[in-house]
Amino acid sequence: MACVVLRGASSESEEPVLARELVAFCLERLAYFKAPGFVAFCRDLPVTATEKIQRARLGELARQLLNTAQAVDLRAMKKRVAAAPHNDSVT
Repeated sequence: MACVVLRGASSESEEPVLARELVAFCLERLAYFKAPGFVAFCRDLPVTATEKIQRARLGELARQLLNTAQAVDLRAMKKRVAAAPHNDSVT
């Protein structure tokens, strides 16, 4: 899951489109398994006094957001396409 904090204001109707664009971007540039299957939009991330992300609390936040309307399920975008058969025979 990717927890995303948007810089500007956006409507809830734009979030699924933004989530699809984010996953498409990740699939083009990252290994398949690293692209998120879910994208959740948050107001802010849990940080320490020195502005470092608290990873343990971020995991808790992700689990809480997973079953809410804020999480967009994009696992279908990650379906792999079967590769064409490869013929290496030399004649």
